[in-house]
Amino acid sequence: MLDKIISVSATGPISCKPDQIELNIIILEQKENYDELISQANLRYNNLINSFNKHGFNKNVFKTSFYNVSPWFTSEQIDGDWKEVFKGYNLNHSLKASFKLDNSILVHLIDAIIQSKTNVDFNINFALKNQEKHKNKSIKLACKRAKEKAESLAKTMNVKLKEIQSISYNNLEQSFNLTSNLAMSKAFDGAGFTLNESIIPDEIIISESVNITWKIEEMDSH
Repeated sequence: MLDKIISVSATGPISCKPDQIELNIIILEQKENYDELISQANLRYNNLINSFNKHGFNKNVFKTSFYNVSPWFTSEQIDGDWKEVFKGYNLNHSLKASFKLDNSILVHLIDAIIQSKTNVDFNINFALKNQEKHKNKSIKLACKRAKEKAESLAKTMNVKLKEIQSISYNNLEQSFNLTSNLAMSKAFDGAGFTLNESIIPDEIIISESVNITWKIEEMDSH
């Protein structure tokens, strides 16, 4: 005889104030000659790092998260047929760095990028330094809610909760992003960057979802 069970799902959403700035920078380069490609990419990298140093940031904070050189082809019509023609090389050098959330730090980071006069794409995320601590709180809340739901259902159906048969969970995490690109840096034209102090990063919602299955038995009617 199969055991009688009850399965309940619940979420544990919690709001957290971001305490971390995550900066991501992408240096893109395209050249016909490989040596020129590497030389130009290194020049742009050094200009960027030197600007960060002038603004008080240690170069060792900026870590390479992705580096790729790939062939560059274009489609051209040759003798009536479309063919892939080798043109040179593409380079992608992505950097990342994390800092304590502080508007003055944010201003200096963006100003350093602008003052470097280096054409790069960048985005800034507001995140949590210790995500696991907040996720654990969310899991506890989700489990508490699941148990309360199960107890309420069991009481309504006149059954008793027994041992737990299974537990599973997943998470839904949201964050607030401030994004920028080449158009933004060109627009300032080397002028000092100022940040509107009324810009307050939105809270991050962490919501762990759990599904818990209990074995149940009918209550004694006597």
